[in-house]
Amino acid sequence: MKNEIKDIYKKASVATICTALFKKGLKNQFIQGISPLNKKISKMLGLAFTVRYIPAREDLNSIDVFKDPNHPQRVAVEECPKDYVMVFDSRKDPRAASAGSILLTRMMVRGCAGVVTDGGFRDSHEIKNLNIPTYHNRPSSPTNLTLHQAIDINVPIGCGDVAVWPNDLIIGDQEGVVVVPNNIITDISKEVKFMTIYGYTTKKSLSGLGSFLIMGVFGLIIAQIVNIFLASSGLDFMISVIGVLIFAGLTAYDTQKIKNMYYAADDSETAGKKSIIGALTLYLDFILMFQFLLSLLGNRE
Repeated sequence: MKNEIKDIYKKASVATICTALFKKGLKNQFIQGISPLNKKISKMLGLAFTVRYIPAREDLNSIDVFKDPNHPQRVAVEECPKDYVMVFDSRKDPRAASAGSILLTRMMVRGCAGVVTDGGFRDSHEIKNLNIPTYHNRPSSPTNLTLHQAIDINVPIGCGDVAVWPNDLIIGDQEGVVVVPNNIITDISKEVKFMTIYGYTTKKSLSGLGSFLIMGVFGLIIAQIVNIFLASSGLDFMISVIGVLIFAGLTAYDTQKIKNMYYAADDSETAGKKSIIGALTLYLDFILMFQFLLSLLGNRE
């Protein structure tokens, strides 16, 4: 993956990427039921390397299997390439750990970009202090052997109700994790760049523009209420055009605001709250812009 594409994804929120995927018809790429352990690490980015668990069978999953150097979990830890994200399919079952701090420390030392499971991690109080992004459902102390049998590595899996293929792009922030299919990584990066580039690159302050655009939103609401009674197709078309322009402008405005918040010297708790608010605001901008765009295209037809 080219550095230019990496930079686009690093600058974009998971919410932005979800909207870009939705515009391409992909509605189910956000991994459900997981959250980050280390609140100080703002971003995770890397291609997927997968591990598949099946329900454990006691006669095949005793503690002695860990003595086997070819045990799939151990092999995965040693073979996961540098800058890749390890993704565990734990069948959304956090009753037993997918892995613990020893294995995650090993992956951190080997240069892995992150670890994701739809189950749980043990030693979570230690993992949250490691310098590697980690996401799970909840802490879980029992060893994986009690419920999970590692059966295969680097194959298509399901994680948090999302299909994950090897080499799909995995992006995480403080809100969660999204999966971009490998064959559209470049296409989605172009969409993300198109939606946010002005707010990131312009040196001009957009604070005044923000106030003007917010006034425009109120004007749109009034115009829509009036058109309920007039039922004018011409006015409806104008509302759609102006709506697209206003929310495109608000996208640039809110993107610049989020960038400025990133450079502010805040403690981790405040920065976390700001990132959530900023992501939600940007998400609403995209959704509303997309709705007006759909209305505009419908009117043209």
